[in-house]
Amino acid sequence: MDGEALVKLGLALAVAYFLVLRPVLSYLSNRMIVASVAAELKAQCGDQELVKEVCFSEFGMGHILGMKSSFPKSTMRSAMITASLLAEVALSEQFSKETRGRCHEFLRDRLGRFYANPLAVGSIIRPGDVNILREKYDQASQALA
Repeated sequence: MDGEALVKLGLALAVAYFLVLRPVLSYLSNRMIVASVAAELKAQCGDQELVKEVCFSEFGMGHILGMKSSFPKSTMRSAMITASLLAEVALSEQFSKETRGRCHEFLRDRLGRFYANPLAVGSIIRPGDVNILREKYDQASQALA
């Protein structure tokens, strides 16, 4: 194999990566984060219908994938994205009042767990993120009252 053939092979491999492999890996990564958030919520509430309505709706999928880059990969990534999703659903008029109320309750429980573990807040979870969730919780409390 001469140098020209190696260059062509290298270019073909690069094109294959960008046209085939990269989109497949991106798709799998997105599915993994959505599944991990859904598993977090299912573990908390045990209601598959709520999980389906919240996580797999257009609103939920868009929010989860939008928040993916906001939280670094860590043990708390899925928990923080789930809490953020619960806050957004509790504030959204797209969902029924019952769904919004349940998400509000689940967010309250999550915030309680975050505050109960002060070592996590500051070392694993950014304090500003928890404060934002708290503000959204307060806004949802007013909206649902």
